Amino acid sequence: MLHIILRYTFRNLLRNRFYHFISIIGLIIAMTCSFFILVWADYELSFDRFYSTGERLYRLTFEYHSKEHQSHFARSYQNWVLQIPEFFPEVEQMIRLQPMRESRIRINQNKFYNSRNFSSDSSFFEVFGFELLRGDPEKILAEPRSVVLSESIANKYFENENPVGKEIFSGHQFDTIMNMYTVTGIMKDFPVNSHFHVDILSSFDDPKQHVGWAYIYLLLHEGSDPETMLFKFPDFLRQFMNNEDLADWTPHLQLVKDIHLYSDKDREIEHNGNIQNISIFFIVALVLLIVALINYANIQFTVINKKMGFIFLNRAVGARIRDVSRFIVVESATQNLTAFLFSFLLLIIGMPLFNKIFGYQVDLAHWNIWLQLCTTGLIFIGLGIFIGSYPVLLLRGKEKLLNLTGQIFYQSGFSLIYPRGKMNGRKAMTVLQFLGAVILIISTLLVNKQLNYMLGSSIGSGQTDILVLKNLARPVLDDYTIFKRELLSNSLVREVSASMEEPGHEVLDAMQFEMDGMDESLIGEYLNVLPVDNSFLEFYDIPLIAGENFPDYLGMDANEYYIINESALKKLGFRSPEDAIGQPFKLTFQWPGIFKGGKIIGVSEDFHFYSMNKAIKPIVMFQKHIFFWCFVIRVDDNNFDQAVDYVANTWDRIYPDYPLEYHFVDDLYAAIYQTEIMQVKVMGIFSLLTIILALLGLVSVVMYSTEMRTKEIGIRKVNGAGIFRILLLLNGEIFVQILVTLLLAIPLTWYIINRWLQNYIYRIDIHWSIFVFAGLIIIILALLSTSYQTYRAADRNPVESLRYE
Repeated sequence: MLHIILRYTFRNLLRNRFYHFISIIGLIIAMTCSFFILVWADYELSFDRFYSTGERLYRLTFEYHSKEHQSHFARSYQNWVLQIPEFFPEVEQMIRLQPMRESRIRINQNKFYNSRNFSSDSSFFEVFGFELLRGDPEKILAEPRSVVLSESIANKYFENENPVGKEIFSGHQFDTIMNMYTVTGIMKDFPVNSHFHVDILSSFDDPKQHVGWAYIYLLLHEGSDPETMLFKFPDFLRQFMNNEDLADWTPHLQLVKDIHLYSDKDREIEHNGNIQNISIFFIVALVLLIVALINYANIQFTVINKKMGFIFLNRAVGARIRDVSRFIVVESATQNLTAFLFSFLLLIIGMPLFNKIFGYQVDLAHWNIWLQLCTTGLIFIGLGIFIGSYPVLLLRGKEKLLNLTGQIFYQSGFSLIYPRGKMNGRKAMTVLQFLGAVILIISTLLVNKQLNYMLGSSIGSGQTDILVLKNLARPVLDDYTIFKRELLSNSLVREVSASMEEPGHEVLDAMQFEMDGMDESLIGEYLNVLPVDNSFLEFYDIPLIAGENFPDYLGMDANEYYIINESALKKLGFRSPEDAIGQPFKLTFQWPGIFKGGKIIGVSEDFHFYSMNKAIKPIVMFQKHIFFWCFVIRVDDNNFDQAVDYVANTWDRIYPDYPLEYHFVDDLYAAIYQTEIMQVKVMGIFSLLTIILALLGLVSVVMYSTEMRTKEIGIRKVNGAGIFRILLLLNGEIFVQILVTLLLAIPLTWYIINRWLQNYIYRIDIHWSIFVFAGLIIIILALLSTSYQTYRAADRNPVESLRYE
């Protein structure tokens, strides 16, 4: 019996190969994309889940909120936290992780920068449990000036040598000298699914390191309640601040395993993911899957309707529905299993390309993901078999009329698919298919438009002739004026400027200020600060709306001049830009003697320096070269390579001890818009695949429809209908279905995108032209994809059509 069923299955698959090919292709596309999304989601959800103490490990963060200034910092001020283990019995261990910023490293004769250089407490490995390849975890960071290297750093710079006991030199970005450290251990490279990564970890032994900001991790005792601990925090903080200041600070405890997907705080240790992305991509994958299943169901009903003669002939000679169903179930299972196996193969082959396109390091090495994939695949197969077999099950005991030619009419749920009503099930499913495709297409266009708007509105974006030298070492800043003069002496360099922050890096540093006649509400308030040189505004084409630009920089002891942006103008309460010009102004800073006071000489327009999902901050600009951590150089784009060589040679001559590293502005902005860029990529790919599936489904439906209406078309032609009229008849139905789809899709998409745009303070307007453009694309593609079939049916000789009918 089995060999008969298999023989019938393969014979039927070959007989209706066009329909089955479309079915299998649709299932392969849907399953493969779903598998990729599942693997990626599993990777995102796996971040920081490998800690054995994960349910007790928290990060301490502080939220600052005054009347007009709010920030939530991922790190904490160390002076506030040193006594935490003594004050709170809930705390078992406390770990401080202090970044060395873009530190300078020298190993043997190799000089390089490293942003994954941290100092930490000796119990670091005990709390986090990262694997040590060499060294004792209890003693490895106990000695002064000891350092642990990652496996990759050790292999790269020590090759086959044992680094333990060797010396390296490291200097904090702000330090003028480099300190010597002894290698006491080698640690395994951090897992890729960790919210932070360390290449070089030094001991936390110098009292000077016990100031400033650090990331604070707390391991609580079993059964401790973090809410109880937070309730007691105000009493703890009263040691360091008065009640008035205390009201501005709120501590938070964040589970480490939640950081990657749920944290977007100021000064995050690395760029995190976004739980919203997982939700969006699951929905997009679900839309694609629904379109594929509708396509599959439509084709299955078509194929089964074509072989009703076979089904009822078997019924007429005594076969049971169960016997007939076996043929259909095996045929459906064969298609779904084939799609499942091809999807697995494509997943394995395509994973390296997936990682390259999206910048991930997802792998399929662990058994858990294979279990999830197999479970999901079996669900797909079961669902596909049910959909494929459902039409036959509907026939059980419900046949009313039997016609061995296949032109059958019966009363059952199956009649929802192919009756001749104005909006039957077949047309409804076509509308539903295209509804998903249209929503994805319009959404992708609008998300892409928002992304382009954000990138295009930020200063320096789209300019490929700008070199960005960021996170510079403190000694480099002292010779900035010499470096700038040397560069501008050659026509290959057009402009040079400097600032504290690079484009794409949020201006977070803020200072209190003093101003004559300032309102009482401003006392104790903060203004964000952006040290710049006198070329900054001109370099980025930022207009002044009042006053003048900075004069040439004459050094730290020169008169102080300030330029504020429009947001700062409003915060300070000036009625007009002109009223601010000449006003005495002074910043107050923790380092005495840095600011002596001066006056406001200009007001600039607001400008976007960071992500546009955050409001432009009130900013005051001033010239202080000790804060110029970033140089920007505009070179001759027509002689780019020569210009870069000249910059490199000039750098090596002035800064021989510091390697040159440069970046491009667009790359810096791309880093902060990773979420949006990935959304555009994924939605674009899924939109394309969804419309392909919908068009394939439409072709199969139109092919079957024209076959069923061959006699009708022949009669119409005999009665005088021309080819154009027949085409109008056949394509008119398609046009109506697409029009219904657009009428449903437009309000749905407008609502969805409007909700999504609420995440951005600065956003595009949803213009009607996007909907018209998308609608025209869908209509044109639909008509082009079916024109061959409809023209072939309309051009057919009516005598031949009626003879075969």
